[in-house]
Order: sequence, then structure tokens, then C-alpha cells
Amino acid sequence: MGRLDALSNRINALMPSQLATLRASLHKNAGALFQSQLAKLDLVPRTEFEASRRMLEHTRAKLDALEAQIAKHEASESKQRGE
Repeated sequence: MGRLDALSNRINALMPSQLATLRASLHKNAGALFQSQLAKLDLVPRTEFEASRRMLEHTRAKLDALEAQIAKHEASESKQRGE
């Protein structure tokens, strides 16, 4: 969580030095709060997202091909019946 630590450090740097105890408490609690909120978001790693996206694209292409085959078959049957 390097980015969260960096954000927390930036917030702490902006606080006046007279608030040292508040700064220490905020630094400790802000990191924990950020991490607990991120955990609730149910995020997935980028690699897992990309793998799922590729699988969905492949599945969509197969579905499109099957729909085209069905439409061609239905058109052929319709011609044979004289519709």
C-alpha cells in the first residue's frame, strides 16, 4: 500500500507541527481506515481483470458466430419451405 502511505504522509506534512499527537494518531488511523474501506470495495488485481475481459471477448465472439450460423440455417430452411 505504498500509495496510501504516501497520501497519509502528505496529509501529515500539511498539518502544523504543534499538532504532533494528533498528527501521529491521524497517521496511524488514516492508514487503517483507508485499508478497511478498500477491503470493502472487493477489488481484483489488474491481471485477473484482464484475463476475465479476454475470456469475455472470446465468449462474445463465439456467441456472435453461433448466432450467425443459426440465422443462416433458419434462412436456408425458410427458403426450402418456400416462405
